Amino acid sequence: KDGHAEVLEHYRKLIELRKRVIIPRLPGMKGYSGRYRVLGETAVEVKWTLGDGSELCLLANLGPDPVEGVEIPASCRIWLEGEAEGSTLGGRTVLFSLS
Repeated sequence: KDGHAEVLEHYRKLIELRKRVIIPRLPGMKGYSGRYRVLGETAVEVKWTLGDGSELCLLANLGPDPVEGVEIPASCRIWLEGEAEGSTLGGRTVLFSLS
């Protein structure tokens, strides 16, 4: 596959995941349902309480170096790009989880 086809397939998977897992949980979601926490110079945690009471969590490390001491969910991962093990969020890593 050429680079464009791979990127297109990647976005198709993300859109399908959003339609199947996240959108059905949105009805009833209240305003100001999100909160964030800075985990380091390059990392952040964002959590949203969805309409069905579940919680969508994003962990993102946009820098090249791993960030230590991060509470990484062991289950209910819905998307991972990069590495997330134990309490280490790898460099250039994005993790979405649902609880």
